[in-house]
This record gives sequence, C-alpha cells and structure tokens, in this order.
Amino acid sequence: MSMLKVGGLDNRIISQSVQDKGNRPLPDKKDNLNNTKKMTAAQKILAGAAVVAAVTAAGILIYRGKSVKGNSGTSKHLERVNEAANTVKQKVISVLNEEDDKLIRSAERNTRTKISELFRSFRDDFNRVPQFENRINTFADTAVPKIEPDIRALEPDDFQTVMTFLKSKQREDITPLDAAGMRRIDELIEDAVPLQNETVVYGSLRTQKAWKDYEHFDFVKDLKEGNIIRNDIHVLTSRGYDDWLAQADPFNYSGSENCGYVLRIALPKNTKGFDCRRCFGRDSDLGINALYILPKGAEFKINNIDNESRIIDVQYLLK
Repeated sequence: MSMLKVGGLDNRIISQSVQDKGNRPLPDKKDNLNNTKKMTAAQKILAGAAVVAAVTAAGILIYRGKSVKGNSGTSKHLERVNEAANTVKQKVISVLNEEDDKLIRSAERNTRTKISELFRSFRDDFNRVPQFENRINTFADTAVPKIEPDIRALEPDDFQTVMTFLKSKQREDITPLDAAGMRRIDELIEDAVPLQNETVVYGSLRTQKAWKDYEHFDFVKDLKEGNIIRNDIHVLTSRGYDDWLAQADPFNYSGSENCGYVLRIALPKNTKGFDCRRCFGRDSDLGINALYILPKGAEFKINNIDNESRIIDVQYLLK
C-alpha cells in the first residue's frame, strides 16, 4: 500500500518528518545531513495552513496563467554558486544507473500516480492543497532568468523518440529506447540553442532503495558539499514546480518513502539541454512542456545540502 496520506475534505498531503522511523539517518554523521528538525504530521498540516495565508503571488499565480513581476536582483541560488568554497578536495560520485532508475519508478508507481492525480486537481480544478502551495513558494525564484523557449518544430520521428524517452522515464513498463534512439536524444541535445543566461532547473535524487528495505545507496556516504555527482544516465529536470516534480519531490511522501532530495541545479551560460516545449511548439510551463533534458554523464558540484527542506543546491559543470 502506498505511504501517501491524503487528508479528508481539504485533500492535504501529510508528509511526516524526514527523521521518520523508515527514513534512517545517513551513515556518516560528519556529513551534516542529520540535522532535520522533527515535526509531527499535525505540525506539517499547521505549517501548510500558515503558508496558505501568506503564500506569495509567485506561488499560486504561476498555476493560474498570470504573470508575476520578477525581482531585478540576482538569485540567491546563483549567488551561492559563486560563493561556494573551492578549497574542498572533490570526489566524483556516480549515482543512479538505468537499472536503479527503473526499480525506483516501479517501487513508487502507485504513490506517484496518487500524487499526480492530487496535483492535477490542485492545478487544473483549483482545489486547495497547502503542501503544494508551500513547495511552489519554496521554488518560486523570480530573480532567475527563464530559459528562452525553443519551439522549433520536431520531425515526426523525433517527436516519437522524445515521447518514448519521456514515458520510459516515468513508467517502468514502457520499453526504453534502443541505442539508436538514445543517440538521437544526444543529437537533439547537441542541436539545442545554448542558454544565454545562468538559470535554474530542478531534478531529483533518491538516496534509499525502496525495493530493498530502504537500504541506503552506497553513494550516500559521499554526499558532501564540494563533491561532484555524476549521472550515468540522461538527467530529466523541470523548469518549474509542476506535475513531474511534484511526483519526484520526497517532501510529498511520508513514512519510509520519504527519502532523497530535490536537486536545485544552477545551469551556467552556454548550457545545452533539450527543451521539451519543442514537442508541441508551445511556450508553456505545464506538463511535458516544463521538462528539460540534460545529457548523459552530466556532473554537478554540490554547493549546499538542506536536509530539512530536502533540497541540494548543485552547479552543472560544462564540459
């Protein structure tokens, strides 16, 4: 049975503390990853209710199709990248491979489906869900330059290739692309328009094996500021907090399933990634249009780990 808990009349997701019994502390106490404040489910509800009263326009209006006036200053997340210490001895750590990624999707499938249904009722039917409002507010950084839309038309074969790739990343029962299809994804990324400004996208990282009694992955002991995360698979990210990120966000899980982090990824100028707005030729932040694919082998330097909010700030390293 899924660990997702949904309140009665107001459809609130109740996430327990990240120090829940099933979410064991990370092994290395020196990593400073065990400082999460304990919160009860009731406290979470109260916290979410408080946010509803004070949530900013950059939180709710994003999903009502209204523009939000941005801050002319520099994003605090991009500033953190420039301030990160370079004196730490770096270690490159490889994280999830294709098989691990598939096992995670299989273990979380039912929960992700329920989160998606609840999020769509929030986004499309205007139902109030304080937890989503809270998280949208957390990630609403209007000082970050947005990625200029790439809405060049795709050839029909390329459209099918991208759609198969995206579906296989979200469902374990979809046959993944063959070698030729993956090469085409690489070519589409290489054909992308380089970013003209620094910006931020969001990914996810699971730290425990849901299919194996929530045993920690070996790489967890090396999740430290200054180290480098290497992905041996293509990295699916989102330009904002929409359906895919809500499903991937560990904050929306409870019990043993509440493990992992959202990666807040600072992308430097000249980054190339596939803008999924090309699939439908629409400048939209919803659904598939919100997704942005980074190449296989992408590396990210860890700049900050926030265990309470379940967010790791990283810098994408250009090659």
